[in-house]
Amino acid sequence: MEGRAITLCGVPALVWGGDSARCILAVHGMMSHKADTPIRLLAEVAAAQGIQVVSIDLPGHGDRAGEMERCTAQYCTPEIRRVLELLLAEGKTVGLFGISLGACFGLMASESLPVSQALLVSPVVDMAALIESMMGAAGVTLEQLEREGVIPVPDGLPLDWQYYCYVRDHAPMHWTAPTAVLIGDRDELEPPAVTEAFCQKNGCSLKQIPGAGHPAVRLPGASRRYPVFCHLPHRADPGSPQRGAPAPRCCWRRSSCPHRPAASHPARRRSPGAAWDRRGW
Repeated sequence: MEGRAITLCGVPALVWGGDSARCILAVHGMMSHKADTPIRLLAEVAAAQGIQVVSIDLPGHGDRAGEMERCTAQYCTPEIRRVLELLLAEGKTVGLFGISLGACFGLMASESLPVSQALLVSPVVDMAALIESMMGAAGVTLEQLEREGVIPVPDGLPLDWQYYCYVRDHAPMHWTAPTAVLIGDRDELEPPAVTEAFCQKNGCSLKQIPGAGHPAVRLPGASRRYPVFCHLPHRADPGSPQRGAPAPRCCWRRSSCPHRPAASHPARRRSPGAAWDRRGW
């Protein structure tokens, strides 16, 4: 199945399937793109139900390769919200599909909007806590980050004060849309316990794939694929540090590391549409 290229609010996008009053906005994860495998799988399942899928490229991805500096919460969240508002203004019933970072941005962008449903794959539901864990692992304090603004981190993305403040202040507090969440029970980026708590608080259904972890990505210039935040501990570690505390560097790229995922990312093992709750359509 192939998507039709369009532009929405200045954002490169693909439309999958024919015209429909029912639509899903799909937002990919880090180092992915609008036509990646999970989105194609979703589009195939949705098309069979008469649902149109619209997928977009985040800055620095796909047709926006030269915009990586804009791939921040404070830039992407308003951009995704404008796309959602445009689709809603067309009179469509709009759902949200998000993977990892795309799910994080999508949740922040769509809070308070009349999104009919959401399907989230390996979502980062507490980005502020994740950044605090990164800071602890790098030995960086909040005061230091506020003072310096941006601090590089080995084997990862830079710590950014403005980014941290935005996700801390815009975390979804009242998520009411019917939501299905799919994660791996060995997710080494967002501990399953964090996602479980989010689902319990917001009444989301949760499916965990045994042995599966978070997707590995390839950073620009890297010679191999590895988790962006590979220094985070697995939640099953004895004595895992609390939120914001120093954490040991994870080495699961080595075959001997106990954190090494035993299976691939759940989005590539199972069609995302299989978990979609059709009741809201």
